[in-house]
Amino acid sequence: MTGLDTFLTARLAAERLRPEHKGEIHRMHQDPVQMATLGGVKNEAGTAAYMKLNLEHWNQHGLGIWLFRDREDHAVSISPGTPSGSPRWSR
Repeated sequence: MTGLDTFLTARLAAERLRPEHKGEIHRMHQDPVQMATLGGVKNEAGTAAYMKLNLEHWNQHGLGIWLFRDREDHAVSISPGTPSGSPRWSR
């Protein structure tokens, strides 16, 4: 990987989305409360498609989803937005 892959704040450790995050992402995708406004829960195939899309986006554009981990309790969240949720500009 090149560029910025991780960074720290006083409260959070951030990591560029990587294949090894699939388990954590799938656990979030199984939470109906967290996924209520994000299209609903995802099965394994849905998580696999999400990971593929977002990892390809990182590789093609050098930016994308970040995984954030609370440095105290290790709770995990992701940055908002996905390539498919990016603003669409029209002329």
